[in-house]
Amino acid sequence: MTLGCKKTKDSVIETKTITKEYTKGIAKVPSKTRVLTELVSLRQAIKMYEVENEKYPERLSDLSVNIKDPNDYNYDSQTGKVKSRYYPNM
Repeated sequence: MTLGCKKTKDSVIETKTITKEYTKGIAKVPSKTRVLTELVSLRQAIKMYEVENEKYPERLSDLSVNIKDPNDYNYDSQTGKVKSRYYPNM
């Protein structure tokens, strides 16, 4: 009977550890709504910059767009394309 209890306790501890690690990873991913909103703003700003300067901005920080974390995005200054690192199909 003692062995059964120990196994159960170990299983519960292992499950809690796995759940904790899994939810840590989820918490780091930005919400789709925020990313979509920021992508729309970034893409509009890139187009406006290109029209005014006849070239794409070198980096996203050259734009006057308020985004939470520029590292959430991959930007190609040659093509003017910007994508989310977490939701690349957006």
